[in-house]
Amino acid sequence: MATLGQYAVHLTDEAGVLRSFLPGQEVPDWAAAQLGPHCFPPGQGGAGPTPAAVPEPVGGDTAAGPPPRSGKGSSESAWRRYADEHGVDVTSLEGRDDIIAACQEAGIAVE
Repeated sequence: MATLGQYAVHLTDEAGVLRSFLPGQEVPDWAAAQLGPHCFPPGQGGAGPTPAAVPEPVGGDTAAGPPPRSGKGSSESAWRRYADEHGVDVTSLEGRDDIIAACQEAGIAVE
């Protein structure tokens, strides 16, 4: 068992029951496996990902998600770039709504 650091955490156990743990409490192994190292004092672990284990975005895409669907940043060109970054061919499409629909059909996040 590992002792929780400065954070309170709330996790769902294997039975679907919400469990809460406060700073300084020991957490069972199943809970520690779901927490990152930042939740524990130095030298204690959790099985969460380390910064080196976090996968890099594909193609250097560091955007948080798709462009907005309306308002600032929702232009057709922004959606064309987004589709292109995700490998969706939209060269024959006209208009932002058609591009959004093509992305959605390809399983790419549009919200």
